[in-house]
Amino acid sequence: MVNPVSRITGILGLMMMGAIAYQTVLGQITLMEAGNRAGITLVVVILVRRLGRFGMSVLAVSMEREAAQPRRRAEDLEDQPI
Repeated sequence: MVNPVSRITGILGLMMMGAIAYQTVLGQITLMEAGNRAGITLVVVILVRRLGRFGMSVLAVSMEREAAQPRRRAEDLEDQPI
């Protein structure tokens, strides 16, 4: 299963590549500039994907830790001294 971060970064990367191709076809940028922009886009997509996956894993671990702790009921709290 592909995680949502990978899908979103993939879609954004494809949109950027489409914009680069459109500018190249219109003659607004040269092939060398298009190649540079495509390379930069690739690096940014890879970095954002890795950072997103790291962030999602940190969030998942913190949620698992919170779920593993037993919930305290209101009656238990009333019996304890302040």
